[in-house]
Amino acid sequence: MFKKASKKQSKLRLAVSGVSGAGKTYTALRIASGMSKKIALIDTEYGSASKYGDIFSFDTLDLKVATIDKYIGAIKEAGSLGYEVLIIDSLSHAWDFLLEEVDKIAKSKYNGNSFRAWSEGTPMQKNFINAILSSPCHIIATMRVKTEYVVESNSKGKMAPRKVGLSPRQREGLEYEFDMLMEGNHEHYFHISKDRTSKFQDKIIEKPDEKFGKELIDWLNTGEDEVAIKKELLIEERTILIDKIMKATKEKDIMPIDLLKDLCDGAKTPVLSFDDIKTEAQVKWVSAQLTKRMQDVVPVVEPVEVVPEPKEAF
Repeated sequence: MFKKASKKQSKLRLAVSGVSGAGKTYTALRIASGMSKKIALIDTEYGSASKYGDIFSFDTLDLKVATIDKYIGAIKEAGSLGYEVLIIDSLSHAWDFLLEEVDKIAKSKYNGNSFRAWSEGTPMQKNFINAILSSPCHIIATMRVKTEYVVESNSKGKMAPRKVGLSPRQREGLEYEFDMLMEGNHEHYFHISKDRTSKFQDKIIEKPDEKFGKELIDWLNTGEDEVAIKKELLIEERTILIDKIMKATKEKDIMPIDLLKDLCDGAKTPVLSFDDIKTEAQVKWVSAQLTKRMQDVVPVVEPVEVVPEPKEAF
């Protein structure tokens, strides 16, 4: 069913790319500091971010061997520990690892055919991106770029080499996964080439700072609270379930709570009251048990949906 679109509170997905010396890590830390005090940083740059430990307050995890699985594990750990902003510094080492891994697979399994080897490499990349997109943290990810030098006239009128950035060192198309893209140069100017907030599109910002981070978090926090919406839906679904159980026990010599306990008899942990049903998955599971019980009494043509017991303690 179509319904009116509405802005919901969301989590930032920001990619910061730039040439060496553009200030990617420093800029990421300044923006993050304007967003929250609970900041984690995944460091694949041999501890370089820790050099800013006397300027910014953040926790760091050094990935000396930057495999895709280690990246994913670190991203999930940051979310489970309650960090609000996660900086990944940088994404480029994940791509370097993946290229090496695909090359090994091609040589060991496909006689050097890298095209066939990507049938195994692409799922790794997808799992990595899914970990970023599903994280409960705001994500700021840095990316190195391929660079080259051009010779041009400087401010003194003399010809001098200047370092310019080309494409980021990551898989082509990765930019579609982010809400905002910032590209920095050696003078620390950052061009906003993509912006779903629509507030900063195509702007050039000199040394983005904590104020910029505060503006981002203010925008992200406007709109409907998705957590609150899900909570309201859960209450509504649980109310419907209770009503079904009440109707099923009407005119029968059994209390609703006794039927509930009976339906949940096979659960891993005892269900003593309706308050023990706390998640959408649990509501769905109990509803399926009730439907099956009613069909055992009054058979119907429609098959019963098989719902596995939820992973949550229940």
